[in-house]
Amino acid sequence: MEHYSFLPSYHRITRRLAFYVISPLRQTFSQVSILTGVSVPTICRLLDTIHYSTPDKLPEIVSIDEFKGNASTGKYQCILVDPKKHRILDILPDRTQSHLADYWRNITRKERLKVKFFICDMCLTYVELARNFFPNAKIIVDKYHFNRQVTWAIENVRKQLQKSMPASLRKYYKRSWKLILTRYRKLKYENKQACDLMLQYSDDLRLAHMMKEWFYDISQLESYRKQQQEFDDWISNARGCDI
Repeated sequence: MEHYSFLPSYHRITRRLAFYVISPLRQTFSQVSILTGVSVPTICRLLDTIHYSTPDKLPEIVSIDEFKGNASTGKYQCILVDPKKHRILDILPDRTQSHLADYWRNITRKERLKVKFFICDMCLTYVELARNFFPNAKIIVDKYHFNRQVTWAIENVRKQLQKSMPASLRKYYKRSWKLILTRYRKLKYENKQACDLMLQYSDDLRLAHMMKEWFYDISQLESYRKQQQEFDDWISNARGCDI
């Protein structure tokens, strides 16, 4: 078979056209199809030809997260990001500990030691990997994940309370859950009144709401020392509230 530098084997599309089609894929498939004159099924097939090698260099800040994809390796895949420059480092087909460990081993220890911050969620797998492969990095869990835990906690209090309510009242609390979860100071006057009325129904719900508001206030403090002190007080109160 004759070899052409601009045309891969068994392809009817030149390398130049393939790159031209793939480059604007931050847009939708249909938009790229109109732009390039290439059909949507062909664009989808071109995606299968893309391969990114393991990065040789790592930035000082590395962020990792999973997303729900359609790879044959499982339900969830991984994305590695440089959050400072807003660029994707790599996308991995698997988020398991063994797969991630093999991936990090392919990057030199010298490069891994340069990483100063490793950002992840509360997944223990990520934290353990960061400790092993990035010993110089501070592990950071975004406050969103902590706030979410507090949100789930007060939701559990509300749902438990609803079980003992009459049907009409139960429907009202279920329909008005946003009043309890929204920051109190952001509510309009009439909504504050409605929220106050809902909280009067139960001491546990009222206490949980106070703890939720307090935690959100702590997460927005700019003084680390004050934040640490307040957080210790919050934990002590949370343990003693018997909810």
